[in-house]
Amino acid sequence: MYVTNIYGKLSMITYVSYTFKVLREIQERMEFLDEMQSLGPSYVRKYEATIKSEIADKANELDALKRADEPQADEEEEED
Repeated sequence: MYVTNIYGKLSMITYVSYTFKVLREIQERMEFLDEMQSLGPSYVRKYEATIKSEIADKANELDALKRADEPQADEEEEED
């Protein structure tokens, strides 16, 4: 899913692009919940759990992306 360079690192363009994509998806879901809230509590109840779960999944994607770009412990030892 990620484009890596010869060192196995995410390319900066791919990292930033994918990060913005995921952030945009989170924002869209939050806006959807706001719209449902303006329509009334029955709409919020209908969608809230699903949308919040999707937002949590997207936040986990961001965490995984961040971890994938961090140096690994063995790589740091090899450099010393």
